[in-house]
Amino acid sequence: MILHIGATAIRGLATKGDLDLVVRVSPSDFPAADRALAALFDRNLGSDRNTSFAAFKDDLATPPLGVQLVAIGSTHDDFHVLKDLVARDSNLRWRLRLLKKRFHGRSMDRYRAAKGRLLERALQQAVEQ
Repeated sequence: MILHIGATAIRGLATKGDLDLVVRVSPSDFPAADRALAALFDRNLGSDRNTSFAAFKDDLATPPLGVQLVAIGSTHDDFHVLKDLVARDSNLRWRLRLLKKRFHGRSMDRYRAAKGRLLERALQQAVEQ
């Protein structure tokens, strides 16, 4: 299953201009999918890689492309859940917009870490409700 995720998948959310996809496969299909995507795209070496998650990129595509491969049911299989949460929570979208403004022109690593913390808290709160 291939899903459009990230800011470009949510109306009204500011984006860096890249396109993010998640490819969800069964755990048994993960190794073959990893090999197939590695033949098509560069590995995103700035991301974790393990037996249930791998990231790929094509910086020369228009727009630049990010592809996250996840095994269904793994700890990384929450991209679609986060996208849906952001799409339906106007307060969370507002906080993400503020965060992007705050980090504009600053360290991408620090921005990603702050965004990760914000989304993790939002996901945890949604699970608790």
